[in-house]
Amino acid sequence: MPLRHTHCLTHTHAHHVALHTQVLALEIIKADGNLELLTPETHPLLMRAARVSVGQIGIVARIKFRIVREMPIKRELRALPTTGEVLGLNRG
Repeated sequence: MPLRHTHCLTHTHAHHVALHTQVLALEIIKADGNLELLTPETHPLLMRAARVSVGQIGIVARIKFRIVREMPIKRELRALPTTGEVLGLNRG
């Protein structure tokens, strides 16, 4: 079963994860020319190796990534007075 076409965008949340940990499936072309679908369920060890193999196991034809929804970011700018009271200089 071929993978569906997916788009992957990296995210800039407070936590960062390695991109290879977000790979759910790989479709690779092996040395004998056959196309093989790798998933953690069908080929757990080969899938772990293929995630970081940089093409050494075969030519990566398609990748299915876990997509994480972007978190909304709220930005608020306020001007604060620069008096001695704010800076803590008016202590008695």
